[in-house]
Amino acid sequence: MANEPLLGSLRRKFVRLRRILAFLVLASEDRCLVSTLFSNTHILFENELDKRREYAAVNRDFEWWWRVRNTAKDFIKKFVANGDLQPSG
Repeated sequence: MANEPLLGSLRRKFVRLRRILAFLVLASEDRCLVSTLFSNTHILFENELDKRREYAAVNRDFEWWWRVRNTAKDFIKKFVANGDLQPSG
């Protein structure tokens, strides 16, 4: 089918959008958990660039996830520094 590349691209974008929405729902429900999640996620990859590249070679979404993770981590750090991020409940 001529539209297969387009459909594949749309599927990937939909999956990414779904992941972002899931994160936003989690963030709205439990900010403390999100802060912990982003401070502990991929600690191995923080310090070992070669392993991160190797993993990215087999996982197409990994570099995208890494960029989203770092952006969210910076966002959370700013809120924590300002005292805006408090445990919910």
